[in-house]
Amino acid sequence: MIKTLAVNCTPILACSKDDWKTPMETACAEMVMGAVRALCEFSLLVRQQNHCYLSLTVLDYVLKRFYRDKGGFQDMKMLKSAKT
Repeated sequence: MIKTLAVNCTPILACSKDDWKTPMETACAEMVMGAVRALCEFSLLVRQQNHCYLSLTVLDYVLKRFYRDKGGFQDMKMLKSAKT
């Protein structure tokens, strides 16, 4: 899953700092990458066989980051449909 996410988000990474993007597009790209990163971190952390209070706290934090940033996917979709 992580490899697939990395391949699909490469275009966002490749042009995330270009000057031709509007501030809204840049913010959406950062939110999408934040959500993807949180999802990857969550999937790696959840694989542990034993969890302690610290690891559960980190899992909770990463999950909250994902839910905070997941709106970037919808925003990105709306921006792309508005361009065409």
